[in-house]
Amino acid sequence: MGAEIPSSTEKMACRRWNGRARLALPAKLMLPNEEMHCMLEDLSLGGARIRIEKLPRLGASVWLRFSDYEIFGSVAWARGHLCGLTFEERIPKDIILHMRALSDHFSEYEDSQARFAAEHWASGKD
Repeated sequence: MGAEIPSSTEKMACRRWNGRARLALPAKLMLPNEEMHCMLEDLSLGGARIRIEKLPRLGASVWLRFSDYEIFGSVAWARGHLCGLTFEERIPKDIILHMRALSDHFSEYEDSQARFAAEHWASGKD
C-alpha cells in the first residue's frame, strides 16, 4: 500500500487511540498450510484479537480475512482460545468504523437470513 512506517511515538499514540472496536464477527485465519474459522472480537489500527479453537504458534505469519478485507500479520500472543495479532501495516480508521457498524447489525442480518431460509424451505422452494 506504500504507507510510511509509523514512528514509535505514532505507534504509542495509535495504542492510546480509542478506535479499538469491540466486535463479534466471523473471520478466517489463514496459515501456510491451513485455514481456521475464528471470531473477530477486537480490531484496532495495528492489530486484532480473535477467538479460535486451535491456537496458532506464537510468531506465526498469518492472513486474517474478515468481511471484504484481508490483512497480513503475525501472532503476538495466545492464551486459552484467544489470540492477539499484530498487523504488518496499519489499517485505515474507516475500515474499523465500517466493521463496527457491520458488527452492530450482524445479529440482525443473521436473523433475517435464518428467517428467509426457513420461509424458503417451508414454501418448498429450493
